[in-house]
Amino acid sequence: MSIQRAPWIAYRFIFVWVVDALSILITTALPVGIHITADNALQSLSVALSVALVTGLLNLVVRPVLLVLTLPLNVLTIGLLNIPINALILGLAAWLIPSFAVSGAGAALMGSLIISAVNTFLTSLTTVDDNHEFYQGVVEWLSQRQRVSPDGVTERGILMVEIDGLSHDRLLYAVRRGYMPTLRAMLEGGQHHVSVVECGLPSQTSACQAGILFGDNYDIPAFRWWDKAEQRLIVSNKMADARLLDERLSHGRGLLRGGSSVGNMLAGDAMKSVLTMSTMDPRTPDEDRWRQEDLYLFFLNPYIFTRSLILTIVDLFRELAQALRDQVTNRQPRINRLDKGYPAIRAATNVFLRDLETFLVALDIIRGMPAIYTSLIGYDEVAHHAGPDSPDAYQTLHGIDAAVRHLPGHHRPQAGGGPTISVCPVRPRPILRRYLRAALRPHPRRASSAGGGGPRDGSHLDHGPTRRRFDQGSRDPTATS
Repeated sequence: MSIQRAPWIAYRFIFVWVVDALSILITTALPVGIHITADNALQSLSVALSVALVTGLLNLVVRPVLLVLTLPLNVLTIGLLNIPINALILGLAAWLIPSFAVSGAGAALMGSLIISAVNTFLTSLTTVDDNHEFYQGVVEWLSQRQRVSPDGVTERGILMVEIDGLSHDRLLYAVRRGYMPTLRAMLEGGQHHVSVVECGLPSQTSACQAGILFGDNYDIPAFRWWDKAEQRLIVSNKMADARLLDERLSHGRGLLRGGSSVGNMLAGDAMKSVLTMSTMDPRTPDEDRWRQEDLYLFFLNPYIFTRSLILTIVDLFRELAQALRDQVTNRQPRINRLDKGYPAIRAATNVFLRDLETFLVALDIIRGMPAIYTSLIGYDEVAHHAGPDSPDAYQTLHGIDAAVRHLPGHHRPQAGGGPTISVCPVRPRPILRRYLRAALRPHPRRASSAGGGGPRDGSHLDHGPTRRRFDQGSRDPTATS
């Protein structure tokens, strides 16, 4: 935290303090067993400010100790132990401030959740970012003490953010229609541009990631296939099968050597791997220590976990409402959006995992990791169930765009030592067009006479004007081709 940032940090501290006090006041007005004893509104506000200040101090002093003592269990429960820790902090504040009362453990649990929910709502109404910079500054300071210096790497690094399932053309459409204002600003700044990469066949995540991270996706014919050598079905997103693919492809020279893999299927020879399917079982004690330290820092901020949990629940109900809307309006074509617990899976991937991965990537940027790759799968999950061009799928890009905005240095691609950010939508169509043209060339009559209202030789997939608009100087993503 530099001296130049001190006024901004002080402003953010005051903002967080006031919002916390308002959240406490609103919560005491609800029948949850939390009360403030005061003669008038001004005294109530004074008590609320005192409670907010005391809980803030407890979060800085007591919370780290509680997290260290409960870290293994907290990791095992994916952070759910944070809820009783927040309740305990609230109870300690009531014990220290006589005019603030919490009528029991249940009231403390419910009250801490409501305070966090109200806090999330209030911060969403402001133009101030909701990461609570005062606490986040502490987390960043701690992570800077863990800077890494892998052998044989330079100061400049690369960060690749894969938006799973999003094609090049749909990315440009989302930028033009305002779903991704951060990417739009990056493109208009002139230091970023959009280009096309052929992902190859099959156009699915494990093959694409293998090609990007290892330079080789040989013998990955599909997402699921019968492997003759193993004499069993291989499924790319199963831990054992992802580990098998990683071991087959690893040669020690992967893109992420000395770097970090966050939320992927394959690790790419990463030194540090978190939430990666092929390395869910820690490979070394050091890797296990890295993971626990990362999650400790995630839980250290009293707002991030609870905020993510609340927004995950909101997204679950949003999916239920969208599924009901499809049923009532008889939207076609459609599939069962309630099957196999999909609403919960969507909410977890589209909100909670996205927030957690963004936080972990930000930590690795601060630490100076030379290469980072992360995969955000929320759009892909919704696109599979609602359609890739549906408003439901495009709306998920708001959160992904916000995740990019929260990454340190996203707007400074040329800053010394800063990461070069690459947003990687999976785009099957260019390679598909090439194969289609080769396959259909001997049968032009079949292509021209087939029904469906459009050419079947792949020409309708041409993105030329759209690509030229970005690759040849024009940076206005709102223009139409």
